[in-house]
Amino acid sequence: MEPCLYQHISSDSKIIFKLLSYVDDGLILCNDDTFRKDFMTRIKQRFNLNDIGQAHWFLGLRITQHGN
Repeated sequence: MEPCLYQHISSDSKIIFKLLSYVDDGLILCNDDTFRKDFMTRIKQRFNLNDIGQAHWFLGLRITQHGN
C-alpha cells in the first residue's frame, strides 16, 4: 500500500486535503464547503467516484466531528 496525501491551498486560504489509500478509498478534508463541492464536481468529471457524505470511520479509526 502506498498512501498519498494531496493538498491545495488557494490564494484566499481555502485548504483541501485528499488522502488516498488502497485503490478505492479516500478521504477529503476541506475548510470551505463551497470549495469542496466545486472540487468534487471537477474531479467527478474525470473519475468515476461517489461522495458518500461525512466520514464516520476510515481505515478502522472512528471519526467524530465537533462543530464545523
